[in-house]
Amino acid sequence: TAFSSFWSLIAAGEEHRQWVQQYDTAVVADDQHTQFELAHFSSVWSLTQFFACNAIDGMQRVRMRALKRHLMCYEEFMCGSLAAFKSIQHLNDADQKQIAKCFTPKLYDEVRDIKQALFSNDGDAAEYDLVRVSPFANQLFFTDKDLPELDMHFVVRYYYTLKQKHVDNVYMHRYADIEWNACWKPLFRDQEETDLERMQLKEDGFLIRNVEVDQC
Repeated sequence: TAFSSFWSLIAAGEEHRQWVQQYDTAVVADDQHTQFELAHFSSVWSLTQFFACNAIDGMQRVRMRALKRHLMCYEEFMCGSLAAFKSIQHLNDADQKQIAKCFTPKLYDEVRDIKQALFSNDGDAAEYDLVRVSPFANQLFFTDKDLPELDMHFVVRYYYTLKQKHVDNVYMHRYADIEWNACWKPLFRDQEETDLERMQLKEDGFLIRNVEVDQC
């Protein structure tokens, strides 16, 4: 599309351009299933929030260009967060090793409830397929309580559609705000640790710290 071509055009180098293309391909693949329409939103306010999230996402995408050199680009993070969101539905909530790779310790005992809130209908035994996801970068902030390491907090809003299995034309339209948390440590070019090369993601990677879900 013209919009994705714009981000490719202003990419900060070939590696960044490849991430742009990979991310845009993933988003377009979801868009082919079903489009969000006015009727999918319960109120004018809900629709306004959707457009506001779209605008904030563009701002964060530009902002993260400046972070690419020392951390990561927007598209690299969003590719991972999109794939992780899709995988939550199939996560075995009894598999502690898998849970530890996705969630912070305070959420270990809440994984089953989180899955139900995200992908089920309250009081409904029916199963649903995730057929569309539109992710928008929302809040991004850092804390430096353990200098020289940095704590990164990235809230992504996922607008998504669920379709009831084996039933035609039964859909639910929701959004989820998921806060991702990661810690970065510095890598220096010299032993004196005065020449910073970049920040390196610590072994835990990005973990889900908080989840909030609502209907569109």
